[in-house]
Amino acid sequence: MLAASELYSRNWRYRIVERYWVTRTPESDKNEVKQNIERGVFWVFDPFLWKKTIKHLTLDYLSLEGRPVLPIPPQNGETTAQDQGQR
Repeated sequence: MLAASELYSRNWRYRIVERYWVTRTPESDKNEVKQNIERGVFWVFDPFLWKKTIKHLTLDYLSLEGRPVLPIPPQNGETTAQDQGQR
């Protein structure tokens, strides 16, 4: 979750159905934007090649995952359910 949160803060977005990360390129200012759709050039992270590649995509904003929610760490001696199971 920390990695996903960091990617999100760097303007990468996760496409839920396709299961990959995408972000705009410097050329993306030329992308066509209509309501919830953006069509144009994007960086896509390819986990199999472990590198960024440029792709022309039609991006539906509704297909993007929202900001990841990080778990709140316990404070002042509180224990988590996971900690209790280890005792």
